Amino acid sequence: MPRTDIKPCDVFISWTGTDSEIKKQIADTLRRYGMEPLLSDEHCQGDFVEWSCAAATSAHIFMTIITENALESKGMEWELEEIDKKLCSDEGAYWKNAIIPVCQSLEVFAEYKAKFPNAKPETLEKLSAIIMKTDENGKLTQESLDEICRKTSERIIYHMPVLYRENTKPSFIKLISLYDIDVADTEHSFEKLYIQRKITEFDKNKQALDNYDNPEELLSGEHISFIYGPAGCGKSQYISQIRLTSTEDDFVMSLSCADLSADSHELSDIMFAEYSKICGNKRFYTKDFFIRLLQTKRLILVLDGMDEITTKNATRSFVEKIGEYYKANSERTTLIFTGRNEKDSDVLVFGDKNVRRFRLDKLTDEEIERLGSNLFMLFQDPRGDEFYVRVKDLNDEIRSNPMLLSQLAIIYKDRGDIPRTLVGILDAVSSITLSSDVKRHRNLQAIPAKYKEMIDDIGMILKSFAREKYEKAAEGKSIEFAKMFSHILKERYGERGDILRSRTEFLLEYLGNRAIFADGNFYHKMFLEYFASVSYYEEAFDEDYGEIEDSTVIDSLFCHYSDGYWKDVIKLFLVKADSCIDGVTTEELYRHILSDTVITDYTLLFDVCRELIVHKKEASLVLVSDILEKSINGKYPAYGPLFWYVPEYGLYES
Repeated sequence: MPRTDIKPCDVFISWTGTDSEIKKQIADTLRRYGMEPLLSDEHCQGDFVEWSCAAATSAHIFMTIITENALESKGMEWELEEIDKKLCSDEGAYWKNAIIPVCQSLEVFAEYKAKFPNAKPETLEKLSAIIMKTDENGKLTQESLDEICRKTSERIIYHMPVLYRENTKPSFIKLISLYDIDVADTEHSFEKLYIQRKITEFDKNKQALDNYDNPEELLSGEHISFIYGPAGCGKSQYISQIRLTSTEDDFVMSLSCADLSADSHELSDIMFAEYSKICGNKRFYTKDFFIRLLQTKRLILVLDGMDEITTKNATRSFVEKIGEYYKANSERTTLIFTGRNEKDSDVLVFGDKNVRRFRLDKLTDEEIERLGSNLFMLFQDPRGDEFYVRVKDLNDEIRSNPMLLSQLAIIYKDRGDIPRTLVGILDAVSSITLSSDVKRHRNLQAIPAKYKEMIDDIGMILKSFAREKYEKAAEGKSIEFAKMFSHILKERYGERGDILRSRTEFLLEYLGNRAIFADGNFYHKMFLEYFASVSYYEEAFDEDYGEIEDSTVIDSLFCHYSDGYWKDVIKLFLVKADSCIDGVTTEELYRHILSDTVITDYTLLFDVCRELIVHKKEASLVLVSDILEKSINGKYPAYGPLFWYVPEYGLYES
């Protein structure tokens, strides 16, 4: 456990008493250069050796002053043992660059290295020293002090990308539905599951140009990349492979487009805040060091999820913010955007730079089979081949979607069967992972009584949360997850103060152990859209009779019909309704939508009809009749659109 009495610092300095004057010169100069030293004579508390070992690890740089006097001192024993341990550890490659011996001479440095019996020779060879230069009074010259400070700051900057990469959490997916509140769910990194994907480049006219086997093409040449594909197809996972492709001269940082668009700060400030959040709030993570890092490395800036920006104004501001930074730093910056919609790339205009469009290819049968086998190997379940047989004849949207396949694996493991539609999959996985069935909760008795009611209501709470979050996001507003949960729980249970806080904390922890929710947010935007759509559905329809109960709820959803941000919520709402209402209510629903919503483009509704299973005929007939009626009345271009919709969606019967 880290010691709270050791303050974070840039440089831990080790020295023996006879070299205290040299130590003081170096420490004073480091401070003038903006670096904070950690010194035992100023900060040590308790046992010296115990404190020094902990302090040496907490600092970014371990500087040791080595003279003939120091080598003869018994006080060096703890340091030699500690450094030997660091050089022999799995992090030896890191420490060989983080340890800076400041030596009296090359002969002293050679004698110093000979005192490490366990370190590998190749590691010791890479351990470099700064040789002191002193005047006639034995003091370090200014030239020597400047060299020490310059090389120390270079080491700090050198390690900043390494530290960021090591502290950036790998993407995890929760595969095993777990029902015990006191046991953390099993997490598996996508690195273990990842199937190398192909990308195809398209021009502005949607003509395929070429395909590529790995992400390297995104990093080559002076261009800006946009990679697109449907929800859950693996764009973010594909982009994460860039870390493996990048070199030591690259600094890879990934940011959320939605978060960027909502943040009023400059891009460099946002990047520095992101770096500090991931690497910890330590003294040496200064804005100055971060700017110098960006000046010495190529920044590969991944801007993930353009489709999550909610308004056109927000998109415009987002592009302007990126453009301002890129204009000033284009020589050392590579931009990579992701999104669901290929059209989003049209707004990416940065001077004369070319924006290349890449679509993530669908999974092949072989890749689907391999992914299924990997998933079930993690389950220690032999049914991987059987699972592949069940999913290979599903529609492309599902069978080429790694996220949905992983959720299908949960369902198949639990139930031995799989749903055939997107909504069916989401219904099933939410039912499994949020179940409050006593039989599933082997440790239900350990849950305090005051929380059991809340667990029974967990689905309702999550739907309310999703809908409120989605509506606020659509308005360009953001709110902390804990505050939003607290607001919903307060309305539901009327609790306040400590009781409300404990309920909120418990619920967030409980949901954090479920396969659809992690770190206070939905694992994927698809789950947010699904739970929001179910909330609208349950309020709009009578659960017992499947009839429209509150048409104003339908109106409040479909007033966003022409807003692309709401497209997927609307689709999920209609597909969910298809499996729960009868044919008469289906006709009533679509007639209500068409009469109360100004619709000039029927494409979204026909896209929904393509996915309907129960009442496709009834819904299609209403849509075709509406176009005919509006054509006759002069409210719609006469008949023409039908000659496109009919063959495109197979509506000849309608």
